Amino acid sequence: MNDKDWIEDNTISEIEPLPADTRSMAEGFNRYLRNHLGHFMGFVPYYLYEALALTVRDRIMYPWHQTWQRYNQPDTRKAYYLSLEFLIGRSLVNSLANMDIEQECRQALLDIGLNLEELRDLCRIPEIAQTRVMVGSFEERVSQVPVADMDITGLRWSADDSGPDLDFVAHMVRATRSSCLFTGDSGRESALA
Repeated sequence: MNDKDWIEDNTISEIEPLPADTRSMAEGFNRYLRNHLGHFMGFVPYYLYEALALTVRDRIMYPWHQTWQRYNQPDTRKAYYLSLEFLIGRSLVNSLANMDIEQECRQALLDIGLNLEELRDLCRIPEIAQTRVMVGSFEERVSQVPVADMDITGLRWSADDSGPDLDFVAHMVRATRSSCLFTGDSGRESALA
């Protein structure tokens, strides 16, 4: 994406927070399941999880947009997250708790005959899974992180700006002891994950 592709100012209205009461959550879930995913009768159970994830994502967008605006201010420090294990069900339940809407969501699902734990388990989340936050410099901590299935890391450029720093790529693969996906950024991101 070049600078001409990036639009700083636009006429799109600001994001408004969506209600997260039991009724609104149930309506959102049903709308995604029926209208977005197009499931009217039989379907694989994973679509129940996907409809719930999309409903929750809608409620995450307002605070995410506010955070993005704060982090986009000049001289704002940025966070870089090194490793994310593939725990999508657990991430969803953690998001509900962090947004303080877990009970509303749980009740909305119960009202239509579903159980939050059953949806989480559709994602095959092991109960022994752990979330860890490490404090310190990236260089100090990179070799101390638990081994993940895949690490997603920002790609560094060589000192002479001639291309990717392949020594850094090799170092990251050795240090993380896992498969690595390297991402390039446009310079406008607030965080890389």
